[in-house]
Amino acid sequence: MALEIKNCLACGANLGGDLCCDYCGSTHMFTDNGPGLGCRNCGSGNLLTASNCNQCGTSLLLDCPECHAKNPKGSRFCSECKIEFRSYRHATLHQANLVVPHNKLDEKIKAWLGKGWFRARDSNKIVLMDSQLYWVPMWVFTTEVHGSVQGQNAQTHFKTETQRKWIPEEVDDSFNVSITQEGWDGYTHKKPKKGGKWVDEVVSVPYTVWQDVSKDYEETFYFHEKAYNRKDVNKYLVTPGSKMKDITELPQSSADWEHIVSPQYQDRDVFGDFRKKVESSLKLKLLTKVELLKVRYKNPRLKIVFCPIWTIIYRYKRKRKRCWIDGSKGTIHGQSVSILSQLFG
Repeated sequence: MALEIKNCLACGANLGGDLCCDYCGSTHMFTDNGPGLGCRNCGSGNLLTASNCNQCGTSLLLDCPECHAKNPKGSRFCSECKIEFRSYRHATLHQANLVVPHNKLDEKIKAWLGKGWFRARDSNKIVLMDSQLYWVPMWVFTTEVHGSVQGQNAQTHFKTETQRKWIPEEVDDSFNVSITQEGWDGYTHKKPKKGGKWVDEVVSVPYTVWQDVSKDYEETFYFHEKAYNRKDVNKYLVTPGSKMKDITELPQSSADWEHIVSPQYQDRDVFGDFRKKVESSLKLKLLTKVELLKVRYKNPRLKIVFCPIWTIIYRYKRKRKRCWIDGSKGTIHGQSVSILSQLFG
């Protein structure tokens, strides 16, 4: 009987075998009059047309799992934060623009080398031996959050105290010259006699005062992480650029030197990990000690952006060197040609 309900009756998302929606949290059950929604407060079954629970009176409106706004049952989008209930935790696919095409690699490498001590007349000695293009997936998570926080903030104050301090004194028998902590008089002392005295010194001592704080906040977050784990491209770090295009499926390679790296993690798990990072960042940023934190997400978005990386092997005279190019920004990193290689190559 449970298999007859395949989609959530409240938000329309795919429903698991436990009859509890992973997106809006609604529970489903069968009543004498057909399928219905369970009350979150008392668990009683109610008809789909009911606005309030028939046992405890609790509102049965659809509660947004992110901003907690009330929505009518059957809503596809939240009226407050605009998320789509059935798909907002799934990542959308995007592909960054490639600004360094294959036929411009030789020109790009020579221009990069020419910015240093490289001699222009040696440019014809640079030979591009191998070039491979990798489209690597990157997770990008953006969201706006607002809510309230309660806790304590630490404030550092200073107070003055009088402390006893020992001032050593050295006396030389040969020259009868006194040396104190104020400085050295320039003489060489052979047989000093050590002594000293106690003096009172006024010092400033810091101390911490904890202040109770309760306030509202609004923040915006942007995170990006690698969505792959491959030894051949793990050492290359790229940052997704602002220029990209929407795609509906994974990119396809069009040449032997082009490779597509597939994501190795589930988007729903990554979505939950990013939410934990947001809450951890808020606790570190808002107060020194957080006792109660309420977070409401507005317009959370998870993307998979495929970014281009060129791996280059080039030869200068008898030496091979490696570098890599961020294909979406054109920046080059790696081994350049030193001035010693040019002179004694």
